[in-house]
Amino acid sequence: MRKKKIRKPIRLLLNGTHSNKHPELKKGEVLLGNGNNNNFTKMKWKTKRKGKQSYSILHLHRGIHFVIEDKFPIFLEAEEIKEYNMR
Repeated sequence: MRKKKIRKPIRLLLNGTHSNKHPELKKGEVLLGNGNNNNFTKMKWKTKRKGKQSYSILHLHRGIHFVIEDKFPIFLEAEEIKEYNMR
């Protein structure tokens, strides 16, 4: 018998301090995190968007941009996350 997956609300993205610090962030978006093409293509989010340059979240807090070479930032519209959390 399969266990039913428990879907947890995504609060970190809307309330987290790093979600609004990335320099490529557009109005109404939040930073999901850093990923690669494999991660990105598997995501089911409709409003997902690739950025150009990944930075360490820790360094975004302090204003120091520590570049992550092999990944890119992934952004989502905040409205899509709110809708997801209301299901």
